[in-house]
Amino acid sequence: IDEDTAAVCRAGTVEVLGISAVLVIDVAAAKAAGELSWSSADGLRAKGVLLHYLEEGDRYDLATREPLPRPERRSVATGQEANGDYPMETNIFAPDAFRGMMVEGMAENRKGVTTGISFTIDERGRGTGSLWTLRRAERFAGLYAAIQDADTHSVIHVSLEVQPVSLRLKKIR
Repeated sequence: IDEDTAAVCRAGTVEVLGISAVLVIDVAAAKAAGELSWSSADGLRAKGVLLHYLEEGDRYDLATREPLPRPERRSVATGQEANGDYPMETNIFAPDAFRGMMVEGMAENRKGVTTGISFTIDERGRGTGSLWTLRRAERFAGLYAAIQDADTHSVIHVSLEVQPVSLRLKKIR
């Protein structure tokens, strides 16, 4: 739940209120398939996690685990996406980085896949981290509406895969 935003739960439905968004993370299918694990040795591994990025007026049904986008939102037309590609996000935990991956990297990206990385590096230039890959899931939708003079989006049914990575920096001479 972003700053200046709320997720209000009433009668089994969560509604997004405020100026930003709520990211719903559904791990049910990943858990059922045994594709969600974490260990101090290997880090986080996940495949088949389902993400929904919901903004003001969108709702989420807790019983059916279905996003319910605001009715005036319309699909970003295929071929009309703003981006032909989206660069790898090199700090996925930076402010608005994940929003960028969901909106610019998925809803407004013709390619339909984007990646991000999170890592730590020691003084010798060696480190560990994780590679985050977002892909359009079967029922993917990137939705858009101009509401109160603001561009707003909902991005639903995005598949997330997380893989541990090791890094080694090499100076270029």
